[in-house]
Amino acid sequence: QWEDLGFKGTDAGWGTVDYLKQHQALMVDTSLFSLEFTAELLKRIDDLDAQTDGLIINSDNFQSLNLLKEKYQKSIQTVYIDPPYNTDASAIIYKNGFKDSSWLTLIENRLELVKNLMHKKSLIGIAIDDQEVSNLTKLLDAEFLKQVGIAVVKSNPQSRKTRGKLSPVHEYILFYGDEDAIPSTIGFSASKATRYPLEDEQGRFAWMNFIRAGNNDRRVDRPKLHYPIVVTAEDKIRIPEMRWDENRNEYILLEQLNANEILVLPNKIDNDGKIIEKNWQRGHVRVAKEYSEYRVRRISDSQISIDFKTRMDDSAAPVTWWDLNEYASANYGASELKELFKEKLFDFPKAKKLVEDTLKASGAVDPLSTIIDFFAGSGTTAHATIALNREDHGSRKYILVEQGEYFDTVIKPRIQKVVYSADWRDGKPTNPESGISHCLKVMKLESYEDTLNNLELVRKGAQ
Repeated sequence: QWEDLGFKGTDAGWGTVDYLKQHQALMVDTSLFSLEFTAELLKRIDDLDAQTDGLIINSDNFQSLNLLKEKYQKSIQTVYIDPPYNTDASAIIYKNGFKDSSWLTLIENRLELVKNLMHKKSLIGIAIDDQEVSNLTKLLDAEFLKQVGIAVVKSNPQSRKTRGKLSPVHEYILFYGDEDAIPSTIGFSASKATRYPLEDEQGRFAWMNFIRAGNNDRRVDRPKLHYPIVVTAEDKIRIPEMRWDENRNEYILLEQLNANEILVLPNKIDNDGKIIEKNWQRGHVRVAKEYSEYRVRRISDSQISIDFKTRMDDSAAPVTWWDLNEYASANYGASELKELFKEKLFDFPKAKKLVEDTLKASGAVDPLSTIIDFFAGSGTTAHATIALNREDHGSRKYILVEQGEYFDTVIKPRIQKVVYSADWRDGKPTNPESGISHCLKVMKLESYEDTLNNLELVRKGAQ
């Protein structure tokens, strides 16, 4: 199995004890050993359940969710699914013409079960395209108390071929939860970072004029934001001693300035030479606590400008437009899988970066979170979870459910591969030094359809 997975290198001593000691991320698959050996091995692992990092279930997802509901009740932090889009390319075959309603029933039945697994702050993120987005939104509005947001993802830069319609380059991720559910940050994009080109010990920032612009920018709007700032000869600022006069609706200066100090107000001169009394961006109490956040620019001997550092908020909630190149599943999802397996084994795999950020937004920034995906497809959710753990040394756990035949040919080997090495090329590991410790549990449930398929029906002549 290790040779089939591409683990055999050119190193001398392949398969020896010394080789195994040097490559400890090679996973032992107990299904290849006797029951006696497996029992002996598992007996030596303390609290096997706690040590298990991933659970993958080969089964119909309705049956699996029923199986999980007692053990995982109200304990799942993050739910992500990428269900069939119900398009012509991936249509579900029905015995009647009610495709939309049949598809919605499929989703609704499973949502009812997974809701019991989610705690009150959990989020679910669902990938979908235009074919069913309106119907799915109505269903989710009925199932959950809160729509947290809808992200539009630039998922196919080359666009999809259509006849007589606009060619789509996007899809959606719908985020829902209960009243207490809020999205988590996914960090910042390169395009956002360019708007904050400078950096200090507190993070990225840009300089901005301290005089307010836009709403409530006039003195009459918020008079307490119109106050004097002292500028010293060394181009430093300080807030002078002053008090607010309710009757005059202004600050009264309580000190005498030094000869080399200047008093600056947030005033501007219009084209007619008229003074416009405006406001500062922040109140004087805050300014007095953070003088290092400001600078003085002397435009002329008589004209002084004060700037402040506007900072990029790394903890801000995700925006609704997701346009990173790495989100393009048509480009990245397919190539990532091909590098792992050397050949195309799965249609339309999701891009790992897109799933990573969807998981983060849905709560998986918590390094101890448990994630479930019951339309597992090619196993990108497990790959993304392992990548997040590798990045921050977290202990996230995942549960994947998939009934497709590619469970054994794609999902399980994909996990074994990415545990052994973070990077692959042409089916070979390029970074085995990045291998991590990982325990994977595999379950297979016989479904109703399996039972039917295993029956042999013989038609008699009289029939």
